[in-house]
Amino acid sequence: MSDTESNPRELARAVELVSASYEEAMRQHGLLPGTVIVISTAARAKLAEVLADEHAPD
Repeated sequence: MSDTESNPRELARAVELVSASYEEAMRQHGLLPGTVIVISTAARAKLAEVLADEHAPD
């Protein structure tokens, strides 16, 4: 188990930093603000799904 897996706050902070970076890059490349929100929301939902599956009992 990695350090970020054992500390949910560190994982949440890492997701926050990466998300902000990608959102800024999308804006700099001309994506409309609404499009950035849609993409970010979809990515966060997918991440939540993956993490839930990862921690689901077998």
